[in-house]
Amino acid sequence: VCGPCGLRLDAEEQNGALLPALSSIPKRFRWAHVGALADLRSRVAIFRRMPDAGIEAFIRRLALQAVVLIHGTSGAGKTSLACAVLRMLIDAGKHPATGAIFDQARRARFLAARTAAPLDTRDSLDPDAPAVAGARGFAARASILVLDDVGQEAGEGYKANDRSKIIGDILSDRHD
Repeated sequence: VCGPCGLRLDAEEQNGALLPALSSIPKRFRWAHVGALADLRSRVAIFRRMPDAGIEAFIRRLALQAVVLIHGTSGAGKTSLACAVLRMLIDAGKHPATGAIFDQARRARFLAARTAAPLDTRDSLDPDAPAVAGARGFAARASILVLDDVGQEAGEGYKANDRSKIIGDILSDRHD
């Protein structure tokens, strides 16, 4: 394989490996990224009066944090902001990213707590498939986890009055 062809193949392989991370973002939020500044401004309340450079810098600062908690009222744009941050992290893993950044981006995932189930579909031969079935394994294996709709959990094996235990289990599994 010639040099340029080999580079192209490497880029296609590396960028293709990011598809599970990208597909974990709900379809209705895949628009959320720093290239969609007008949409972010209209959908995320804190961005309404912020200049374009300020929005991108704000998302970049969040992406560099080890733990981020986004809270606010219904309709404030929390999920849109979280998806934009996750998308920035995934985009950082595109070719020619270093191995460590690529590996983090490849294993980044979005999980809606209200469903307590992963939103992407993965082949059982996937090397990143969770060792533990369901949301707990999914969350434990993700290098970067966006956990959305906390407080609206529902899951199999949990009583209606014990649904909040799901988050504790997910965090415990990630810690382990």
